[in-house]
Amino acid sequence: MAFLIHTVKDGHVPPFKFLPVGDGTYKVGDALVFVSSVLEKVTTDVGQDTDEGPHYIAMFEGTVATSGSTKYPVIRAADDNIIFETTLSAADADIAAGLKYCIHTDGAQHDGTTTKGVLEVIDFDGTAKGDKVRVRFAE
Repeated sequence: MAFLIHTVKDGHVPPFKFLPVGDGTYKVGDALVFVSSVLEKVTTDVGQDTDEGPHYIAMFEGTVATSGSTKYPVIRAADDNIIFETTLSAADADIAAGLKYCIHTDGAQHDGTTTKGVLEVIDFDGTAKGDKVRVRFAE
């Protein structure tokens, strides 16, 4: 899955920013974080204890092979007006609205870990792996 926009409370279209992206393959909805002056896909469980948490969501798809030399469209993840939809990376019987979870190591799903999480659960369809969950990014 990916972090796709589910709802925007006030109806605005989130503004795109064009920022430098590191080498790699990306898809719309990947969570991105700054690493050495370029945005990279999240590849570790990300919580609020990281200095440079997930600040952006990719709004492009493709392979980047010119690290930082070209800017790509992204949106700021931590916007109280935006609710994103993604999937559970594993079954989570304890999921609950209001709890904050980490981002999975694939940069595109709910992790299930609540230690210093950055994804606040708004609601969810079920507790099985692959079930949809709606979240808001905290910063």
